[in-house]
Amino acid sequence: MIYYHTVAEKKIKQIVCNKQSVIVLCDKNTKKYCLPPLFRLVPELQDAAVISVPAGEKSKDWKYVGQLCEKLLHFQADRNSFLLNLGGGVVCDLGGFVASVFKRGISYAHIPTSLLAQVDAAIGGKTAVNFKNIKNQIGTFYKPQAVFVFPKMLKTLPFRHCKAGLAEMLKHGLIADENHWQELKTIAIRRNELCDIQRIEKSIQIKQSIVNLDFKDTNERKKLNFGHSVGHALEAMCMQKKQPILHGEAVAWGMLAEAHISFQKQYISENELHEISTTISSFFKPIPISLTDLNPIKQYLYNDKKRIGDSLNMTLLQKIGTAVINQNCSDVEFNNAFEYIVREG
Repeated sequence: MIYYHTVAEKKIKQIVCNKQSVIVLCDKNTKKYCLPPLFRLVPELQDAAVISVPAGEKSKDWKYVGQLCEKLLHFQADRNSFLLNLGGGVVCDLGGFVASVFKRGISYAHIPTSLLAQVDAAIGGKTAVNFKNIKNQIGTFYKPQAVFVFPKMLKTLPFRHCKAGLAEMLKHGLIADENHWQELKTIAIRRNELCDIQRIEKSIQIKQSIVNLDFKDTNERKKLNFGHSVGHALEAMCMQKKQPILHGEAVAWGMLAEAHISFQKQYISENELHEISTTISSFFKPIPISLTDLNPIKQYLYNDKKRIGDSLNMTLLQKIGTAVINQNCSDVEFNNAFEYIVREG
């Protein structure tokens, strides 16, 4: 279940009062900026144990799984303990995975503190950590007991992170709701516009409706992968070059690459491609890639968990507002798309 505002406050209090052991997982930023206001909202949580990990993608790694399990043992957590993940996508993914495997599974909930986590990472019950610098290679499907959405948490979020979260909202419009896309593409680049609660709720509804049809990601849910095959490869490449970018930024340019592949297959028109390109370019700065990165990025692509045999399996656009899954992408099509995003960026 997803709860908002005062209803979320009441529900957290109910959970805390009914659990003997509550552990809060956060990172160093959310511990500083989000934990104190959470304690003010829910004073009952002040007795909870707190585990903190370093901020950023480096914490979404296999080695932190063991460290977190050690901390849970230290706090004498058992099958009835409750893990409350307070953070962005990294904390939600890491905490969800640990909850799914510790003692063969304990209950957990998310309090997403970034826009991207509120509209995407915290929704749907996917958990994962990175392995060998490859995104989301080890993970589970394990639903949270609840997701608590507090728009006020976004006030402390750096503005760049707000814009990164917009990428997932744009994706929801592109794959499932043209009206949502049309509204989002015209908003002003201001915090109050990016973090508007009605738009957040709309994006959550779009994702949740897709997840409800296909929890285990075998069919309909694959639509949500649009932009992520190329996006994950771009993110890994930039990390390797020690010029890291945010996940949402990688997904934004990944969407443009996959839109270009959709255009090559004659699924979308040149006007639709131009519309998508203009929107992505207006919201997101170019990422640090060049044509010399083509082959290394292709290696990351072939490590993608969505690959089938020797074929790159992608979700593409049939038109703006409609996605089509299980599409093969040839080497030539990817090369052309990569050259396109380098040129457009």
